[in-house]
Amino acid sequence: MIRPPKVPTRSANNQSANESIQSSTNVPDITSYIGKLLTLNHQQVIVEDILGQGGFAFVFLVRSFNQQRYALK
Repeated sequence: MIRPPKVPTRSANNQSANESIQSSTNVPDITSYIGKLLTLNHQQVIVEDILGQGGFAFVFLVRSFNQQRYALK
């Protein structure tokens, strides 16, 4: 009888090291942008809220100094 080759199993030490690497990735806290002053094309806006998020971007509610509100992606 032919047996399939054995697949090496990962030890508990390897699993915990891998999990700690995944959990310590540099993912920014998106709420830290609220209240920040941004300059875009010589215009300054303040981030007021997070409107939504997709697979590749976030959409923020921003306010200009003339009190006009915009969605910023």
